[in-house]
Amino acid sequence: MLKILISVLFFAVSSYAIEMPINEKYYISIANGNFTVFEFPFKIRKTFSSGFLISKDENEVKKIIQKEKKDTILTADIPNKRKMIKKNKIIQIKQGSKSLTFLPRTRGTFKIIVWGYKKYPIMFNIKVVKNNANLDSYYKFSDYSEDKKEVKKFESTSHEKVIVKLIRSIYNKKVPNGYKDKSVAERFEDKVFVYTKNTSYIGDRYMVEEWYIKNKTDKKILLYEEQFLKDGIYAISFENNLLLPKKQTRMFIVKKTNNKEN
Repeated sequence: MLKILISVLFFAVSSYAIEMPINEKYYISIANGNFTVFEFPFKIRKTFSSGFLISKDENEVKKIIQKEKKDTILTADIPNKRKMIKKNKIIQIKQGSKSLTFLPRTRGTFKIIVWGYKKYPIMFNIKVVKNNANLDSYYKFSDYSEDKKEVKKFESTSHEKVIVKLIRSIYNKKVPNGYKDKSVAERFEDKVFVYTKNTSYIGDRYMVEEWYIKNKTDKKILLYEEQFLKDGIYAISFENNLLLPKKQTRMFIVKKTNNKEN
């Protein structure tokens, strides 16, 4: 059941990932009673997690103990009426090939160390807090240094070859090596067409976009590059050059990158 829920979660939040550069240590708050996903750019070799330090009062701890009789209880920080409890059903952690999914059952703190990144292990200091709408539930960790190397390698060939490779990549919906998927829906229209931006991949010196253009008229329209050329655009390509009445096709635009967007 947890595996099914995790699959649904990935589908639901994949467009709302919080991108973060890889560092040695993080302090992150996650929501109690809600799924939170960490996605990594590397395969996880192993993990180690500490005990869970509950931040509730002693009466609530006793209720949890009665409900989860198999949990091991360790006394800790008695003056503040806090208990250290081994996870079991206090928090569920699902490890995927490149991801960790958390489902906490109570508020508190714990640490988890992840091995797999080539430079160093990564430590997460995690605080489980009361659920609220402002908390993020999907974190995507990126190795930006590797991305830049991949981008420079991809863009090191001739200008014409880069354009061809970018159009081929977005046509097949494959993000080019080192590029970032910055897809944000955008829609507008004029007297002839309805324009809907679907996909956007951004590199160092180039970016490529996929648009859907719909013919609003009752006439056939022959599409050609010059109709849509603007400053900064290197090339435009169409999936179909002849656009029938009330039909749509895909338009691919390769243009100069605005580095402020990266």
